Amino acid sequence: MTTTDKKQVARALLSAQAVGFSPQSPVRFASGILSPVYVDNRVLSFHPQQWHIVIQSFQNLIQAQNIIADVIAGVAVGGVPHSAALAFTLNIPHVFIRKEAKGYGKQ
Repeated sequence: MTTTDKKQVARALLSAQAVGFSPQSPVRFASGILSPVYVDNRVLSFHPQQWHIVIQSFQNLIQAQNIIADVIAGVAVGGVPHSAALAFTLNIPHVFIRKEAKGYGKQ
């Protein structure tokens, strides 16, 4: 990822208020790790211009590294919009990974 892409992604995340800083009251992740910085990527879909910058930067990185992918996968639920958008821009199939197998509908 170029320095320009990195700066654009940082600006996009800040503009979308997807980044939080809380040194006095760190956020506890599901893993148990405490962090003074938190990135909430879920808010990006509410900010299409910023979201486009982030997805475009991932596309640029994949193409610059000559990464060949047959499919893009996202983790349910928070990762699905981003992986779907990236797969769409790359014109390749998209799948997502559930925490547990669903017990209803088409399997």
